[in-house]
Amino acid sequence: MNRTIYILFLFIGIVFHTYAQTDLSDPASVRISGSKEGYYITTDNKVVSGIKIMLQNNVLRSQALIIPHQINHDSQTFYPDEIIEYGYINGIKYISASIRIKDKEKKIFLEEIFKDKDFTLYCYADEEKDFFYIQEGDTPLQPVNADGENYRQLLREKAKDCPEIKRIDKQKMKVERYSLIKMYNAYTKCNTHLFPRFRIGVTVGAGLNKPKYKNVDYSYDVSASFSAGIFMQIPLDDKFSFHPEINYLYTDNKNGKNDYILDKKQRDRFTYEYERQSIQVPLMFRCSFNFMTGKFIPYVELGPSLDVWLSGQEIPYVDGEYKGTRGYRKKDVCVFLYGGSLGGGVEYKMTPSHSLYLGFRCNFTTGVRADEKRENLHTYMLNLSANF
Repeated sequence: MNRTIYILFLFIGIVFHTYAQTDLSDPASVRISGSKEGYYITTDNKVVSGIKIMLQNNVLRSQALIIPHQINHDSQTFYPDEIIEYGYINGIKYISASIRIKDKEKKIFLEEIFKDKDFTLYCYADEEKDFFYIQEGDTPLQPVNADGENYRQLLREKAKDCPEIKRIDKQKMKVERYSLIKMYNAYTKCNTHLFPRFRIGVTVGAGLNKPKYKNVDYSYDVSASFSAGIFMQIPLDDKFSFHPEINYLYTDNKNGKNDYILDKKQRDRFTYEYERQSIQVPLMFRCSFNFMTGKFIPYVELGPSLDVWLSGQEIPYVDGEYKGTRGYRKKDVCVFLYGGSLGGGVEYKMTPSHSLYLGFRCNFTTGVRADEKRENLHTYMLNLSANF
């Protein structure tokens, strides 16, 4: 009985505590699933804010504003002829407007894509496609043409002093949200980095390597590595690109050591040399910060990496001499290594067509050699590249 009463009071205490943590006078503290805080403006210019508005897809947002029941507002649905504006606290804004679509006049909510001192770009999300409209100041709304040429002409006026305007004019533009915003940024910021090109070039690198084997009684310190090769840069969009490389990699590490005593009387000790010549193929996906203007563009990259053996062995030495004794002979290193690479750097744009790249990359690969020992090879390279 006492235990039952104790559990009952504990339950009441938890409920009371939870209730006390919710300030019912503050609508922001009341959670309503699928909604977000926002505002709306009535036709008599009354602003109602601090309310929850239902989150919907773009098509439904263009048709109606739905407000769920909450402490400071009844559930209600507003249509474009009942309010003049509504929006969310994250900056998404809709205005009521009359437009002509498919030879019919229609009252809808238009989403504001962006607004500057000269004009505003709006979007109406229909079930079939998006329609875009331009408004210069207080002038009537004008639809963006099917080829977007009237929109491009407005942008040209804003970019009269841009020395790269002819190159931007040559870029294709789709009448789609992403493309229209990209062209606006290209013209107004005179930014041609938003239109990356296919490139091919050469690369060289120098850095450190560290081989490692599992279940052995010795280990390697870091040593020098060198590489040289070619690369391609294949644009995927305005910031992402596929960046494959084919490199010759030379690795020579004479720093393999242990404290194992071969002969207690002579106190012979082992050292090891790891030599590997291989073809390394990093398949990098690169993200360039092309929204930045200027000649220096940072980038980061990540991708799988392959390494195919050409020549090289692991050689054991006894007091600096190779004796080839049983169990301590030369062994071929792993034929095929696989793994991943990551890195970053900066691109210096010498001209619109030619660049220099300075980057740092870490490469981690692994494989199993013929004697079934697991071989790991880590390289840390500073790379210098140039495109044609």
